[in-house]
Amino acid sequence: MLILSFRVCLLASFLIAVFKLGDWKNWRRYYSTTLFVMVMNLAASFLTYHHALWSYNTGFLVKSGTVVELINSFVILPATVFIFLSKLPVGNRLYQYLYILLWVCLFTGLELADHYIVGGISYKHGWSP
Repeated sequence: MLILSFRVCLLASFLIAVFKLGDWKNWRRYYSTTLFVMVMNLAASFLTYHHALWSYNTGFLVKSGTVVELINSFVILPATVFIFLSKLPVGNRLYQYLYILLWVCLFTGLELADHYIVGGISYKHGWSP
């Protein structure tokens, strides 16, 4: 039940964030990058289906890791790309580096929480956090 709660909260947080923080007036500027990220994630999932480096542990409602991967591909990643590119600082390199570092820390924290606290992701084939 903890895994499901974590994933629902994460999904809700990303949906709220994309509607609050996204640059909706200029969504066309980010559309091609969003599609690229979605296609690459789905292609990587397809190519590594039988030799995955991690697997999503299933919960009460989610019966397969494929569902989690589809939610990642069609909701989480597009929302991330849209917010990331909408708020990327222009001009000052230091601010750009700090902004990228902020996002790396955010997703590192989410993955560590998902693995160590929630138990929603398991690493395989020599991969470890």
